Amino acid sequence: MNSRAPSKARTKGAKAAGARGRRKTPRASTSDIHAKIAETPSSPAAESAATDEAPALPDHHRCCAVTRERHATDDLIRFVLDPEGVVTPDLAAKLPGRGVWVTAQRQHVERAVARNAFARSLKRPATAPPALGAQVEALLQRRALESLSFATKAGLIVTGFMKVEAAVEAATLAALIQASDGAADGVERLRRKYVAICAARDQAPNVLAGFTNSQLSLAIGRSNVIHAGIKPSGITSKFLFEAHRWQKFQHDDAACGV
Repeated sequence: MNSRAPSKARTKGAKAAGARGRRKTPRASTSDIHAKIAETPSSPAAESAATDEAPALPDHHRCCAVTRERHATDDLIRFVLDPEGVVTPDLAAKLPGRGVWVTAQRQHVERAVARNAFARSLKRPATAPPALGAQVEALLQRRALESLSFATKAGLIVTGFMKVEAAVEAATLAALIQASDGAADGVERLRRKYVAICAARDQAPNVLAGFTNSQLSLAIGRSNVIHAGIKPSGITSKFLFEAHRWQKFQHDDAACGV
């Protein structure tokens, strides 16, 4: 009995020493995962990085299915498949199903269609309409005009040259809205005054000049709207977001204001 005791003691000591010697393998962090994906843009992992299945970053960034660059979701457009497998824009990013993210510019959406990026990212057949870019542009414009209608109902809109000019001089506007087909002399005169007053107050001017007279008149519910101003509000912030999103999608610097 006594001869076995030292052997058992040695066995227990060896097990304890082995347990102390083993180290746990550290788990990879989220940043490590995204760095690995970025290093292999042509890998299956990179394809899925442009979809909803990619690990979500804390600052709400996603990978564009075309450029592989990461952007805030506000600068991207989400697409899903409808029941027939047709690529459908999800501008509010709320539709069910796996989504694909593309930079919110028409040229990138058209490249996604040409390169079959939706099917590659989703790893399943996907029919992308050839006119998908035009469809997205029309939907973005409609959202902006609908937001303008909400602002009108909230009493935030001023129309008419004289009233808008007075609001410009009082510096009570969050943005100046002018019809793209308005008379050049009146449009330019009011715009110059607005820009000058903003500069004197050390404020960035915010001019929206992409909507036509008929579009503004319909959205605001008044006839022949050439000049309009919008007062600061949470509803105004929503409208400005939608309007700038539409203008940036066109990538038309002339329509984006000053």
